[in-house]
Amino acid sequence: MEIVQGEVTGLVERVASHRADGYVPRIEVDGKKQIDRAAIREFSDYFVNNLFFDSLRGDVSALRGRQINLLKNACEVIYRDLAAQEREERLGKASDEVEEEELLDNE
Repeated sequence: MEIVQGEVTGLVERVASHRADGYVPRIEVDGKKQIDRAAIREFSDYFVNNLFFDSLRGDVSALRGRQINLLKNACEVIYRDLAAQEREERLGKASDEVEEEELLDNE
């Protein structure tokens, strides 16, 4: 699992520094956007145990070439979709809070 975690971390850092194409989801910690290291660990664990060993039965050749690119692209789409959902939820909550404040001000 540590090898996958190292590879994913390296890819994420390259994407974050614009040396590779892709999307990096970030979390806010103390007002600063950071790479979510816990998500990398969780993904690595899932990748090794569920995908590699359970689905691919440990077949390394199945991860070469096109399959790994398809997986990377699918993950990117999922992360972008989740980020869009989170933005929508934040915007929805923000507008609800504004409406609530306006109602309180009118009372």
